[in-house]
Amino acid sequence: MDVVYILGNGSQYDNEELRLSLRSLEANCKFDRVIIVGEHPSFLENAIWVPFKEKGNPRVNHLEKVNEVIDAVPDLSEDFVLMYDDIFFIQPIEFENYPNYYKGQLERCTNGNNLFNKCLGDTKAYLESIGATTYNFSVHTPVIYNKRLWKQIDWSPVYEAPEGLSPRCIYGNLKCKNPVKCEDCKYEVEEQIKPYDRCFSVVSNKFKNFTRYLRKRFDMRSSYEELFDNLTQVKDFIANKRVAIVGNAESIFSKSNGSLIDQFDVVIRFNRGFVTKPESQGTKTDILIMACELTEEERKSFGAKIYINRMNRFRNPTPLHFQNVDIKYIGREIEDARASSGFIAINLCVEAKAKSIDLFGFDWEETPTFYNPADYHTLHNYADEKSLVFSKFKVKVN
Repeated sequence: MDVVYILGNGSQYDNEELRLSLRSLEANCKFDRVIIVGEHPSFLENAIWVPFKEKGNPRVNHLEKVNEVIDAVPDLSEDFVLMYDDIFFIQPIEFENYPNYYKGQLERCTNGNNLFNKCLGDTKAYLESIGATTYNFSVHTPVIYNKRLWKQIDWSPVYEAPEGLSPRCIYGNLKCKNPVKCEDCKYEVEEQIKPYDRCFSVVSNKFKNFTRYLRKRFDMRSSYEELFDNLTQVKDFIANKRVAIVGNAESIFSKSNGSLIDQFDVVIRFNRGFVTKPESQGTKTDILIMACELTEEERKSFGAKIYINRMNRFRNPTPLHFQNVDIKYIGREIEDARASSGFIAINLCVEAKAKSIDLFGFDWEETPTFYNPADYHTLHNYADEKSLVFSKFKVKVN
């Protein structure tokens, strides 16, 4: 049986949800292929990707993505598993015997501020109008669709309703035999996971609280994750050299270390850390590590010898790419946050056996990144990073 993930755009966790969901899938389930429809995650390997441009509300997009997969993959298994990136398997599952779950009856909702509940209320009204049952299949578990039965349904009401109708509820009430009632399993804290749960989902803004639990439970890379570049040529370039790693803390401008920085054998910079005050930042750049997209003009303004894309989804034409969790799972000890580019660069220099590592413009958020807006919210845990840097690495802070 094939597994189809439908993805939206702009994961706030750089598709780490999908990465961990795939690991849990591979650890606990028997299946044939993985098919991804929607966004194309940069790390994806060995899966079929079906592109999709978002077209409307989430219900219309759900419907259209399933249609797109059925049309684009002619040999799609007759029954297939519909998955989301925020569902994680924690017990063995046989999809051939997997029921479709519901969590009680749909209820009418006139609260216009909750668009999803309004959609479910409209779905109930539609199902009643055609004499169908009105079970609520919008639970946070996988669902088994049959492509032939799917194509038999008149989906036009989904497009006509103001907030769409629930494709899962329509399919479940019209086509599912012997559905099983269940408790929903979408959680905010790890302690809510029950011993009998075979899978669970996570409240979207709480996902970072689960990453440590999931990474520990599914420590092995799945076959759907791209093998990362080992950066051998970069390490060879760094080996036995004096390295200056120039961060972008605003405090860099309070010192006059520019000429000192330019004396190092290798100078590493990041992102939009453009040189605006040479007497503080220096002018030399040998390696630029990017975790944001730069125009070609911006990128070339650094005059670096080596450019590294930290995230492959950016269109910068650079030959090297690595993900934040890919270099020997760097940052696994950082609590509920992704490793910063600076932390990764320090680790890279240690692995490359640099002769010395000097840090400039690093103050671990005592002052803001000089080019970020005032309301910028960091995705990093600088307190943990600072502790790890001084406990694990031999560096000098200037």
